[in-house]
Amino acid sequence: IFKCPNCDIALTYHKKNNLLHCHYCSHVERNITMCPSCGSEKINVSTIGTEKLEEEIKSINSDLKVLRLDADTTVSREALPQILEEFKNKKADILLGTQMISKGHDFPDVTLVGILGADNLLSISEYNSNERAYQNLSQVAGRAGRSIKRGKVIIETSETDNYVIESVKNHDYYTFFDKEIEYRQIFEYPPFCDLVIFEMVSDNLELLKKDASKFYDILSRNELDENNYFKVFSPKAPHVQKLNNKYRINILIKTKLNTNIYKYIYNKLDKYNKIKNKNIILTICKYPF
Repeated sequence: IFKCPNCDIALTYHKKNNLLHCHYCSHVERNITMCPSCGSEKINVSTIGTEKLEEEIKSINSDLKVLRLDADTTVSREALPQILEEFKNKKADILLGTQMISKGHDFPDVTLVGILGADNLLSISEYNSNERAYQNLSQVAGRAGRSIKRGKVIIETSETDNYVIESVKNHDYYTFFDKEIEYRQIFEYPPFCDLVIFEMVSDNLELLKKDASKFYDILSRNELDENNYFKVFSPKAPHVQKLNNKYRINILIKTKLNTNIYKYIYNKLDKYNKIKNKNIILTICKYPF
């Protein structure tokens, strides 16, 4: 997993321009084609979906009955409980699915859980990706051995020495927490600060870029005293920049919200609204929501 040198957040690969992007500080670098650890050039970006995995299982053993639980198989409201009921009544050998099967289900006879693509959870471009990975991995691992039968969990990962994987393997929440909270403090992430995101939307990309630059300039003119922490990051496109023919650009602020900061932010908004193009839609939210 290649991480941003500024944020300790996984860089996201953009196929269109073959670059690695940080979705927090806008750091960009060339796509890495050689492994810095072993020198191998056999690096690629690939994922395997549930449908493909079902085909693989059946190619290994065609006698296995597989139920698949994902967005494609649960289009109707009745599909989800029907699939779960079939598995509960032992009408299938394997229940295969996305994260929706990871929590809230109790099948006493399940003795083996396989977790594929754990590295994908660790490489999400969010400051709390490790926290979510730990939660998801622990929850799905907990589906095995819930009765008198012993359970086994197999996790597919190339990050075998990652503290998240180690903590899940050892059922050690406290070690995970100690390491995670230390990183949060070093890199100034919640709970040691608050994150505020401005999302700017327009159907005109060039106009959106110009307005985002104007707003960033206004936010960057820091008139607060040194007792108020306020750090502005340059405008950046989210992972999915275009939705429903609308382009999006985000501006991130790290701060410690209080009455003065709220007033300060809205004062900045007033200044921007006076020069804002009518074509731009601006929303503000505190993160995490």
